[in-house]
Amino acid sequence: MTGRKSAFVLMPFGDRYDSYYSCIFKPSLEAFGYSVTRGDEFSVPQRPIIQDITDAIIQSDLLLCDISEENPNVLYELGLAHAVGKPVILLSQKKENIPFDLRHLRMITYDYTLPGWESKLTENIKSAARVLESSREIWPTPLLPQAEELRTLGIKRIFRQRKDASPITEALFKDVTGGESPKMVQMMGQSLAWLKDKGNELLSQLLNMGCRFQFLLLDPKSKIMKIRTSQENPDLKNECEGFIRWIHQSFEVHERQIEIRLHDLIPTMGMTIIDNHTLYVTPYAMTQRSHSMPMLILKKGGVLFAAFSCEFERVWKKGYSI
Repeated sequence: MTGRKSAFVLMPFGDRYDSYYSCIFKPSLEAFGYSVTRGDEFSVPQRPIIQDITDAIIQSDLLLCDISEENPNVLYELGLAHAVGKPVILLSQKKENIPFDLRHLRMITYDYTLPGWESKLTENIKSAARVLESSREIWPTPLLPQAEELRTLGIKRIFRQRKDASPITEALFKDVTGGESPKMVQMMGQSLAWLKDKGNELLSQLLNMGCRFQFLLLDPKSKIMKIRTSQENPDLKNECEGFIRWIHQSFEVHERQIEIRLHDLIPTMGMTIIDNHTLYVTPYAMTQRSHSMPMLILKKGGVLFAAFSCEFERVWKKGYSI
């Protein structure tokens, strides 16, 4: 399975626009390989909706924005997208309703009173997505100077602390796979204790759907483990041994889908790779402040993804099966 591209739709809400979204906007982009969402599809309780929208704008590969009603919320969200250099397909029903500052931009106009307008708009959206995807130039020029650099590096998101992001959750898996079950998950060090304590149901579900797992662990009997136990976490050795026992005892029926390898190298990072298209990485600090280290979410195609995935393969090849 390859990673699906993600698209986020900025638009007014209401019966008419809801039908545009479900019948035209979403299918048009899905047909071009995108996983599509919009603002009213978030379901995170006690969290400001603008935070969800901002995150979606930053994380999406493509945005579609309908400014027909000159809705202030939509225009604000469009400004955020331009600020971080996101490619946007712009739609409007009337040319005269396009704000002056946006009239120099390429705009798809449509008239819902004309026969066949739905199919024409669908093809125009697909064509625009194809053009934007093939272009390597960021335009408009990002207001944030680091946006272009982040795009080159392939950084999709940054968490200030590892404890703020638990990569192995059902919601996050759905986010990175477009709602489909991943086929391969590779993990080195990161979140294994969490997986044992809280991810039993999720792991069972993924295994039943055919997902394969590769777990790369520091050998509990190694000298490096003794150092980490003394400097970072006195329970680390027991946690590692407990994880191995838990996997063997709880998922014996899926033993062909799970491979565990041990290594005795100094760990410099923890990482999770999902279907070789999305990678979570946290640099290690072998101290009790390890959970305060930042976490990066990387996407395939950037230089960082290539470097870290190669590091996983290097350690995996040096590891030994148990």
